[in-house]
Amino acid sequence: LRMLALADSSLIIKVDGREADQYKLYDGLDLTWQIKQKVNVEFDASDVARFWLNGQEIDITGYESFELNPAVE
Repeated sequence: LRMLALADSSLIIKVDGREADQYKLYDGLDLTWQIKQKVNVEFDASDVARFWLNGQEIDITGYESFELNPAVE
């Protein structure tokens, strides 16, 4: 999962059932996480960041959180 921040904000992400991590976002911050089973993401507003999973952009317009369960190959 890749995230590119577009504005100052905050993000909470929980990957594969591990303890949640909180990040302070700023314009241009680019982060990547390896997801094996599930990810939960919470943020202040849908316009603070863009997300991609395996190169495909995820449309989060209007959402303040999302959960993904990538297919295990």
